[in-house]
Amino acid sequence: MAGRKGSSKATAVSFVEMRWRPFTDRAEKSRLRRGRALAKSGAVKRVSCQDGEITASVRAGGPGDSYKVTIPAVGWWAPHLSSIALWLARRPDWLAALLAGQWDSEFIAFLDEHEVHLFPTQEQSADMVAHSLCTCPDLEQPCLHVIATVAQVVLDVELYPLRVFAYVGVSPDKLLDAVSEQTALLVQARQKEQDEAGETSASELATSTRELRCGLEMWPEEEIALTQAEGAADVHHVIAPRWRGNRGEVT
Repeated sequence: MAGRKGSSKATAVSFVEMRWRPFTDRAEKSRLRRGRALAKSGAVKRVSCQDGEITASVRAGGPGDSYKVTIPAVGWWAPHLSSIALWLARRPDWLAALLAGQWDSEFIAFLDEHEVHLFPTQEQSADMVAHSLCTCPDLEQPCLHVIATVAQVVLDVELYPLRVFAYVGVSPDKLLDAVSEQTALLVQARQKEQDEAGETSASELATSTRELRCGLEMWPEEEIALTQAEGAADVHHVIAPRWRGNRGEVT
């Protein structure tokens, strides 16, 4: 898709994978392939993000065998729900792009510029790998199940970009509700500004009218009539008798 949008879902897939490379590049390539295959097979269940941690249950072998995985989240944005909602309310095109399965380049640039992370940096990735936990016996990190969990997160965000907020502690449903509230507040604020601007214009008009009326009171109506009739062949008929009398002329 042309323009500043991050284009189609096909591009969004590579975009999300690219943004997770600081983490996935730390895994051995054959293990990374196996972890992705495990995620695509549906082995990763009950993925959630709570209290700054992404957790999941990953099926190991048999139907009853599974391992519990815990990975530090990229960030914890839950306390900043209203701020995020305000961003998206002010830039509804960003939200529209996410809902359409796209990544707006200006949105990504905004996050990068302000160092607000939805995806792991190199430094964060090192910390995430070092502090990831799995109940499997594998001592090498990231283990196959941690990789599978990350692969599941990537698949989820590729399919539903708005879900990226879920993995930093912000429920997409709550976020959409908050965006609606912030949008309503913005509309009200703009309407108030327009009303106040209208009142100011009306007040200025009223002031100008009053000033004009004061000027007319100081300028006798006969003089106005005379001025308006300037150039006429006979102006005497537009001059009121009172005015002629005041001018000392014979009536």
